[in-house]
Amino acid sequence: MKVNQKNVRWIGGLFLAAMVLYGVGNTLISSSSMTSDSLRLGLGILLSFGNSVAVVVLAVMIYPYLETYNKQIALGYLCTRLVESLLLAVGMVSLVSVVGLQQSHPNEDAAQVIVMAVQKSNFWAYQLAMLTLGVGSIGFCYTLWKLKWVPAFLAIWGLVGYLGLTLGAISELFGYPIGLIMSLPGGLFEVAFGIWLCLKGLSFDRINAFA
Repeated sequence: MKVNQKNVRWIGGLFLAAMVLYGVGNTLISSSSMTSDSLRLGLGILLSFGNSVAVVVLAVMIYPYLETYNKQIALGYLCTRLVESLLLAVGMVSLVSVVGLQQSHPNEDAAQVIVMAVQKSNFWAYQLAMLTLGVGSIGFCYTLWKLKWVPAFLAIWGLVGYLGLTLGAISELFGYPIGLIMSLPGGLFEVAFGIWLCLKGLSFDRINAFA
């Protein structure tokens, strides 16, 4: 297939948009009081939902390019991105439910129990989403490296970053709070990869060789 670099740049923009939407949304959610700051909480949840949409769209757009090389890797990446977005959305839905539950339980102690339960639910949904993303993206970065669609250092950075993301999520699920540190290389890769696609695109020759 022929590469449409305009579409590739849109993919890069979606990588960046997903990071910004979730980052800002999560900051708003974390800085709000679930028992009072409903406007800030609602905005944060809305932005986080936007991240889920961006993730699905970019996975669909990049699928045809991956499919030219390996259909299994392409399908695996698409499915894991869909699962990631679904898990993150489930976490957000659990936060949305806080307002309604608090109205049913106006007692302060009951409200605190509800908040703790929702936060735990969101924690599990997020870590499982990151685990899914990490596992599914390793094949994606291998393809980038194997076919030289981007510079080797960028593809290897992605491989290391997503492996770290996977191990960090597993550590968090087993009670070791190192997920944030372990996820930094992967998060920075998505920013760098998005910028690269916006500025440079993907290599025409290496993709067209599989047309």
